[in-house]
Amino acid sequence: VAGALMGQELMNVVNYWMVAELLFPHRDIEVTLTALMRVLMSFVVIGANVAIFLHLTNPASVWVNMSALGFIVSMGSDVLSVSKSGVFGHHISKTITTLNFQLNFVSNYPAWFIYVRGMTIALSAAVVGVFAMISFLSPDAMCVPDPDA
Repeated sequence: VAGALMGQELMNVVNYWMVAELLFPHRDIEVTLTALMRVLMSFVVIGANVAIFLHLTNPASVWVNMSALGFIVSMGSDVLSVSKSGVFGHHISKTITTLNFQLNFVSNYPAWFIYVRGMTIALSAAVVGVFAMISFLSPDAMCVPDPDA
């Protein structure tokens, strides 16, 4: 599940970059930096997931840390969803809801899009496979016995 969500986030970044390429006449530094930061965040989340699974020994600690990580990852889309529902006021809801749009392109996809999409899907599958093997082959972390007991 975590791998599929990572793949979804990476494909969102690729689509974001493709739309920017189609809309702007030149490469925009803001789009490039934003895309790179989103990719970096995806890899930090992957690292945090691996660290949680490999180093924590208490199931409650794993659950709490995974929940916190899921909260952090989904915070942006959740705040937008809450804003659209009107919790922050009618004016904010009305403004955000009217921002829905549809893009119709007259031009074709950029030549690089098909290759980058394929590489992104392959990278996601490879990361899931590698970390699945690491977690499968790593010895289970044991709790340290309490010396006072």
